[in-house]
Amino acid sequence: MKGLKWLAATFLAAVLISGLAVVFKKGKTGALMMYFGTVLYCAVELAVGTMYLVRRGWVFLYVSEWGPDPQITLGKQDSNFQNITGWGPAQLVQ
Repeated sequence: MKGLKWLAATFLAAVLISGLAVVFKKGKTGALMMYFGTVLYCAVELAVGTMYLVRRGWVFLYVSEWGPDPQITLGKQDSNFQNITGWGPAQLVQ
């Protein structure tokens, strides 16, 4: 997710810089370019911001989809999931 945010920020900077350069030559075209670039940036930020995993509660993960050790796969996507606890005797009420 961090990669997409960096990509979006880099895209926004490139569009704004090139838009400013075009504004001085062709005013309306540069302004429209900056406007649509900003709108696209906001759409990407919204899409990236909605990609999250439930951090509280119980989640069932299929081994066929997440591999034999979901902790590794989830840890690569979000560092907060590197220390998840698997289901076992510790969760049973005794």
